[in-house]
Amino acid sequence: MFPKDMVMVSSLAILGCVVALTASEHAENPSECLLTPTSESVILLQTRTSAGGSQGLEDSFVASLLKAQSCLQLTTPTQALEYPVDAEQHFEDIHAALGSLFSNIQRDYCYAGYCGPWTEIAWIDHFTNLWKERSSGAKLADIFGPYIPLFVPWTHIWRLHMRAHHQSRFAGIMEEVRRNLRPNVPYITVCQNAQGMTADSPYGMDAIPNVLVLSAGGYGHVPIPLLLAEMTPQSKPLTERSLFAEYEGIFGHSPRQLRSEMRNIVNSEVTSGVLKDLQVNFGTSKKWKSISADSRFHLVPRGFGRTSFRLMEMVQMGLIPIHVYSDIPWLPYMRLWNATSSEKVGFMTTLDGLKPLLESLRGMSDEEVEAMEQRILSKRETHFTREATWRQISSFMTGGEGGGDLVCQKLPATVRDA
Repeated sequence: MFPKDMVMVSSLAILGCVVALTASEHAENPSECLLTPTSESVILLQTRTSAGGSQGLEDSFVASLLKAQSCLQLTTPTQALEYPVDAEQHFEDIHAALGSLFSNIQRDYCYAGYCGPWTEIAWIDHFTNLWKERSSGAKLADIFGPYIPLFVPWTHIWRLHMRAHHQSRFAGIMEEVRRNLRPNVPYITVCQNAQGMTADSPYGMDAIPNVLVLSAGGYGHVPIPLLLAEMTPQSKPLTERSLFAEYEGIFGHSPRQLRSEMRNIVNSEVTSGVLKDLQVNFGTSKKWKSISADSRFHLVPRGFGRTSFRLMEMVQMGLIPIHVYSDIPWLPYMRLWNATSSEKVGFMTTLDGLKPLLESLRGMSDEEVEAMEQRILSKRETHFTREATWRQISSFMTGGEGGGDLVCQKLPATVRDA
């Protein structure tokens, strides 16, 4: 028999506490639950009672809550989660408390010829509108699953205060965020900053281990696309392309001169190695789109963060990227990049693996290259546009559409591997 304050999960789910009946007993007036997988793989729930009422949820909510806990436990194995009875009020209270901290944030700024909307602002706008336009009777969990969303423009706040050298002010903002969160409630947010949502503040993610970060920049729990302006698919026939591989971009930013080392390896192989007699281009031309369209493969080295805008630019154009990483790859939808995947949309390698990869790519036939490019284009509208990203995030949160293709992973050991 289980202890009296523990119950085994079955199909009965109640808001604030997933309650399951044993043969002869049940938990009354549940308000919150701590989910704890046992060694026998039986999920137990430690109930906490209150006088508050409860409302039924579907089994999909149970699965999503367990998925959230499993995700966060990759980093913090002891992390337990509770879904609050007052979810809607808690959500409103958080944003009322934090709203004044970034009310004067400039929504759009310009970088690389792009002036917004940026990922965090677009996420906030899209999902705030979903909540505002919800149907009568809809609950927060209907849109966000087991999570309380945090609509905070982390990168904008960081740019405002850190670039003005107001480190103490930024630290104060992060302290206010931490103070308004409950220790075991699952939160979810989107962050574009390569240094994560806590950036240069004194707080690391270990101070808020129950916040799940969908990261476009390279430090979080779930990689998502890092997007600028949407690219148009290229259409130059493969037989008319003059380049084997190309990289259009600067060589700074990356740790330990990774981009320069990548160039050195490739040039060496062109001179006397596996790429001898093939054409490769490195540059920073304003005509980078036409140069990219003239190549079979496209080098996409990481930058300041674990990824770069170039990755999604190449994929949106229907071109085959080679993601060159340092400690770990930062790729959305990892299943689509794995070597054994029949849906493979690109390649990933460290510097050490670059030469053998190039040798392998030289052996790819025109038919194989064309097939992969078509496969990339077939995933464009389902995975690699901004609207596709929102649909994938919705599926990840709620478990809809099979849970989508976003993949949770352990928080990287360092912020940037710098």
